[in-house]
Amino acid sequence: MLSNLKVLKNVVLGYIYKWLIDCKVFVIPSLSPNPNINSKLIVSMTSYGRRVEKSVVYYSLVSILRQTVKPDRIILCLDGIKWNDENLPKKLVSLKKKGVEFLFCEDMRSYTKLIPCLVKYPNDSIITVDDDILYTRDTIKRLVEINSKTPNAICCLNGSKPFLKDGYACRYETWRQYKIDTLGQNLIFPCGVGAVLYPPYSLDSLVIKKEEFLTLCPLADDVWFWFCGMLKQTPKHVIYKNHSDYSFDALYQYFHKGSALTHTNRFEHQNDKQIRAIFDFYGVILDNDGNLLSRNEQRINC
Repeated sequence: MLSNLKVLKNVVLGYIYKWLIDCKVFVIPSLSPNPNINSKLIVSMTSYGRRVEKSVVYYSLVSILRQTVKPDRIILCLDGIKWNDENLPKKLVSLKKKGVEFLFCEDMRSYTKLIPCLVKYPNDSIITVDDDILYTRDTIKRLVEINSKTPNAICCLNGSKPFLKDGYACRYETWRQYKIDTLGQNLIFPCGVGAVLYPPYSLDSLVIKKEEFLTLCPLADDVWFWFCGMLKQTPKHVIYKNHSDYSFDALYQYFHKGSALTHTNRFEHQNDKQIRAIFDFYGVILDNDGNLLSRNEQRINC
């Protein structure tokens, strides 16, 4: 019952936000990138199917444009076979003049939100966001503030703590969300829905090996990015956010369970299967500090 009320509250607030945007109550500002900065801050995201066709992603993009601290670039990565400049919905086209860029590329499922920009802009910091979330205006500000103090760390606003047994992660449903700021831990699992900041070269070069991630971990990009962060031994920070982002698409997802990977990965235990597949393939286990060890307990060379 409590879960249903939470979904309803999220949907109502999301629809109010959407209505305010459609009624032009909110001013949608343009990006003003600084051309003199060598390393830029990019917000990268992807979308697909009805979320593009019905312009669900439009509202997520607007919420990023309205941030109190703005990125240098916002890039929406779309399947180049299905989408091009000629068939984009008008609402999305209208955001071009605000500075939103569209990168038509190879479809790599949910990995498309990071991999194309990671390959194309390796020297830039990249924040990944989801296409069905209305982000509160302080989202980027909070990530940038902590990143400025520890520029090499992966930073997130929503993270989980894996529990371990015999070197393996226990079932995903037993993990607990961090409810306080937690800094510098390798084991932190960044949850992409809350926005994640990846500094340049914070993930192992293995991260872009498409054949491997689509075979071992096809439905859980967060799991793959987590693994590649541990391989690189990059520290992670969780900055606890005590107020929620909103999604007016939550009601659709609630009644169409297959429309969001969250339902598949969590409730069909796909996260557990994919984590085990990665660890078995590379022959590794975890110690309690989040260090990857080979099965003979020699630390992996990064």
